[in-house]
Formats: sequence, C-alpha cells, structure tokens
Amino acid sequence: MITSKILYQYKHARKKYTNYQLLKKVTKKVYEKSFHSIKGKIIIKYPINLNENMFENFVPTCNFFFDPEDREKYLFYLNEFGLKDEVITQARDICQHKFNILGSGKTFLGDKINWHKDFKSGFVWPKKYYKNITTVDLSNDADVKIPWELSRFQHIPTLGQAYWLTNDEKFAIEYRDQIENWIDENPIAIGVNWTCTMDVSIRAVNWIIGYYYFKNSKSLSSSFWKRYFKNLYLTGKFINENLENYINGHGNNHYLSNLVGLVWLGLFFNNFNNRTIKWLDKGIKEVIKEMKYQVNPEGTNFEASIPYHRLVTEFFLSTTILAEKNNISFPSDYKERLERMCEFIMYYTKNNGLAPQVGDADDGRLHIFTHYGTEDKRDHRHILGIGGEYFHRDDFKYFSSVEIMDAIWLIGDFKKTEYQDQEELQIKAYHEMGYYIIKDKGFYLLIRCGNVGQDGIGGHAHNDQLSFDLQINGKDIFIDPGTYVYTSDFKERNCYRSTANHNTLQVQEEEQNLIEEKQLFRLFDRTNSRVTTFQQTSKEVIFIGEHQGFMTKYGIVHKRKITYDFINRRLSIIDTINKPIESKLNWILSSDLPFTQLDEKRLLLNKSINVFFGNKIDLKVSNVSPHYGEQVKSTKVIIKIEKSNTTIIDF
Repeated sequence: MITSKILYQYKHARKKYTNYQLLKKVTKKVYEKSFHSIKGKIIIKYPINLNENMFENFVPTCNFFFDPEDREKYLFYLNEFGLKDEVITQARDICQHKFNILGSGKTFLGDKINWHKDFKSGFVWPKKYYKNITTVDLSNDADVKIPWELSRFQHIPTLGQAYWLTNDEKFAIEYRDQIENWIDENPIAIGVNWTCTMDVSIRAVNWIIGYYYFKNSKSLSSSFWKRYFKNLYLTGKFINENLENYINGHGNNHYLSNLVGLVWLGLFFNNFNNRTIKWLDKGIKEVIKEMKYQVNPEGTNFEASIPYHRLVTEFFLSTTILAEKNNISFPSDYKERLERMCEFIMYYTKNNGLAPQVGDADDGRLHIFTHYGTEDKRDHRHILGIGGEYFHRDDFKYFSSVEIMDAIWLIGDFKKTEYQDQEELQIKAYHEMGYYIIKDKGFYLLIRCGNVGQDGIGGHAHNDQLSFDLQINGKDIFIDPGTYVYTSDFKERNCYRSTANHNTLQVQEEEQNLIEEKQLFRLFDRTNSRVTTFQQTSKEVIFIGEHQGFMTKYGIVHKRKITYDFINRRLSIIDTINKPIESKLNWILSSDLPFTQLDEKRLLLNKSINVFFGNKIDLKVSNVSPHYGEQVKSTKVIIKIEKSNTTIIDF
C-alpha cells in the first residue's frame, strides 16, 4: 500500500525534477538501501574498529580556547562572578545522573544511564545498525530528541569546571566512566545516537572540550585516552560519510553542524594524517560557503526562526574563533555577516534579556559553558559577550549584561566597557527575512512579515505573518507561544505553529500557509507577505504590511497597520480585510501577566496598561511553551471581526 508520505514525496519531486532526474534519484535510493542492508549485516558481525596503538604517541597540538596552564585565571573569574557554588552543585547532579533535559525537570536516570532511552516516555530504541532504525513513529509519544540531547554531552564543561575548582578526582572519574559506558553501549554506527549526524557532530565537539579540562587528571590512563582518541577519529570518519547536505549540495543547521564537527576534529587531529587534513580543509571551505547560503547579507539566518538563529550563530562564531587561533583566516564578507548575526541578536533581545520565540524553538546549543541545566534557553546574551570581545563592539558587551563567562572561556578575557545605552528610539528593518523591530524606553515591539525560510520549505517557520511580540517596561504582554514539541505529539506540534496560535488574523479555520498534518517540517508558502511602509516621523513609527495567505480559498488579503506614538506612549493596531467575511484575531497573553477585564472590549494589563479592542472580546484558556517540552497555561484574547478592527494600547 502506498503511504501518504510516499505520495507527497512523489508529487513534490515531480514539480522539481524531470523524469530522467527522478529516475536517477530513485535508482540511487534503491542502491543505497541495498548497500546499507548488506553493510548493516557486516557491521553487526564485524564492528567498526581500529588498532588503538596508532594513537599511542598522539598528543593534540591544537591551540584551544583555554589552556589548563592558565587554570588560576579561570578560577578567579568563576569566583568573581559567583559561579563556583553553582558549577559544583550542577556537577554533583551530573555525577548522580540527575539531568534536566528538554522540559524533563531534574530527573534521576539510574545508576547506569540508558543512552538509547527517551526517559520521559519510557521508549527505548533498539541497538541495531543506524540506517535500520526508525527514529520517529508518529503513532507513539516517544521523542528521539531526548537520547540525542543527552548524548550530545553538553554537560562535560560543567564537570570540567568543577574538577578545576575542587581538584576532586571524582569529577574526572565520572567523565571517564560516562565516556567509556557510552562507547560500550554505542559502537560506531550502532544505535539511535548515530542516526542524526548533527548530534554526532555536537557530541564530538563536547568530547574535544572535555580533553582540555581533564587531560592532566591522574585518574585517566593512557589506555583510556587511546580509546577516546580512536572513537573521536572514527566519529570524524562517520560524519564525513554521512553529511546532511540535502538541499542542492547545501543544507540547513544540520549540515552546518556537520561541517563544524569536521573543522573541530580536523584541528584536534592536527596533521595526524591525510584524512584529518581533508576534514579540516573541507570543513573550512564549506563553512564559508554555508555562510553565504544560510545567512542573508543583513545577518539573519534563512530558517525564519530566532532560536535557530542563536544556534547557527554559535556554530559559526565558536568555530571561527577556534580556527583563527590556529592561523586559519576567513574572508572579510564572511566576518561581516557574522558580526551582523551578533548585531541582530542585540536588536531582537528584549528588555528583560530574553529573545522572542519566533519560529521553532528546540533549545539547541553547540556547547554550554555556563548554567548547564538551569539556563533560560531564551537568553541569547552569551553570544553578545563573545561577539563583543571578538569584534571589539562595546555595544555588544554592554547588552551582554552579566552573561560574559562564555567570552572568557572562548577568548580568555573580557574588558569592561564604558558604553551606556541612551534608551533612544530605535527602529530596525530586516527585510530579507521579515523582522521589524521598534525599541524605545522600556518599549519593545517585533513584527514578523516575510518569507517562510529555507528557500520556501518553511522547515522551522510558523504561520506567524503579521504577528508581533510586545513588551512594555520589561513585562511581556502579547507573545509568540513557542514550540512545545516536535514529533512526540504531531497534533500539538501543528497547533503551536498554526495561525490560530499567533497574534494575527485567521479567516474561518484556514491556515495562512498550508499545513499537512504529518509533514511536521514543511509549510507550503502562499502568503506572499510584503511590507509597504516602515518609517519614523516626528512623533510616531508606522508599519504597514500585508499577506495573501487567504487569497486562494477566500480571495482575502490581510492588511495590518501598526502605529507607535512615542510622544503619547500609545500603540495602535488596525487590521483590515478587503471584503467582509467572518474572521477572528487571536492575541496570546504572556502566562505571568496579571490582567483584569474591564468590560466587553477592554482589558487592564499589569495594572497600568489599558487595551481597547474595537470589537467584543472573548477570553479562552490557552497554552504557551517557554521551553521545548514545557507548556503552561495562559490566556488567548479572541476578537471576532468581519471587515476591520482597531486596537489601542495606552501605557
């Protein structure tokens, strides 16, 4: 029986390829399936291995971010910033196998960690050849991101810092025991933790970081290090053979992470042999290409997701700094885009230090040097700390606030700045990706109006055209509700990315961009969104935008005019459609926002913000997701309209 997924893939492919091209692709798929069927049987019988003695005399010569010889300097900063007790407490939790991963809350994983288990649902993936594993089954509630996330080993820096702070060998022993147990339970290419090359690459990066924390430990024998080096080397070989460059030889954040893994491994195994030299050469060349492909000249990432923008910036920034410490240079236009990526973070960060959750938010990171297990993943300011020191940008440093320890780990220092925010009105337009930002004296507004990203695929975009995120005096007012989960609950996944779950208009029950129920990383772009006005006058800022997402079915164009009167501190939002039809506006209140309904058209928010809606409102209990895997109760304001509505917010 032909499944709906196969039918979808066939119809989509027919639009893109000629019959000859399609035949070639099908032939290649059949060949690969046969190849991996045979290879899987061979690897199960004869596991991938190397003679560990080839690493007998290997000593990494990479110039790393930090040197254990400078340990006292880093200990000074950890104490100076009041992080010592936090690090040791977190490391003790790790030693006790207590983890807080993707909304799990602090959870004990047992005396022996099951690396193949989604401990939230209890589902365990089989230990078999990675190509023969079904990672996602939409009929159950298992989330493959749980074992993937745990196996990224992003807890290693915390263990390492605790080891430096205390000289207690138990932290080195825990590091050793977890690495050895993971290798035992996850032979190369066997098990769910080899099914996504992105996670393989991130794991390699964090294992490399671990070496520089623990290389002088007397508890770690030469036999451990030989095995460790062997598995890192084989990991590099695996990454190079399983690159996720699916889009015309390019990719998204997954492919970029693969390249990052190759660069880090190529530097770590500096000139070890021709293979590692090729990893580094290929990784650097492709990272430079992907900067042009995945990042717009204005500095925005092409995936239409602000949380993913942070992830991709971290990939580029950390890898660039490490490569330059090893005498590798980058083109000027590459570094200009990288600087603009950091600048975008500075502008989209709200007054409370958090980022709006526009598009998908899965809390992804490359490495976590600070606040492991406790950080608010919506706080992207650590990037500004690193970027401020790297680019010598005092404004980045200022807005990084207290999140500067990452800069010290990666660059070695953090020079204080005399820069002061003047709190003057600022407006920033990011036309290529569709973000429009207004900041002014405790006022923050980000408006979304642009394409769905990934060259029209919309993998991490939501139906959020003309939606906005509003904060006043450090308090979130109307927000993007986040993501919650991906594949463990496809109905919730679609709910969170739907038109109804964003601060915009919905005609009948129609979506702006078509969502197919089980195509969880695809939006069929039909909005043709455009901004006609974004300008500042002597007393106000005016935004006018529109989209055609409801044109096909209803002949409707949604137009939104937003006016910010910065003299009288008033926000006006006018929504119109070009012909009468029953529609509704959905506005999502922040979950922690106190409010009072004054009458059928008015709300009082946070005891001081008056909101007047032009039409009668209904209030409905709704859910928002501050972090992946978590959701809390909030309130949705629903305004029914037929032609237009004007909302006035006074504060």
